[in-house]
Amino acid sequence: MIRRLAHRVCALALVLAASTGSAQTGDYCNRPWPIVIPDGSSVSKEELLKIQRDVKKYMEGGDAYIACLKREEALVPADPYQPNAVAEAEAVRARKHNAMIDEMELVAARFNAAVEAHKAAHGGG
Repeated sequence: MIRRLAHRVCALALVLAASTGSAQTGDYCNRPWPIVIPDGSSVSKEELLKIQRDVKKYMEGGDAYIACLKREEALVPADPYQPNAVAEAEAVRARKHNAMIDEMELVAARFNAAVEAHKAAHGGG
């Protein structure tokens, strides 16, 4: 009886988490805020170096977010009463993981373009 109650409590927690859109990932893992990369041709070298530090910090935050999503995967118990809950939570995590990767690649591409624009506007390195 206690085991069945425990399974129902876990199932209820998963359903509530999924219904709020968090599925644990929204409350536990903190996604970094995206950063704005200005046009590299209009910034100084010092500003570009600051942007580089911001990009590095953002990338570290993105890596930490992805690692957190992977750790959370182990936190969702299998529940024989709610077999779809685990699959749904995994699908949410996969979408969040892929979105973070896509955003990190976009930030990197924009920063690289800003560096190239800076070099073109201000000469060399």
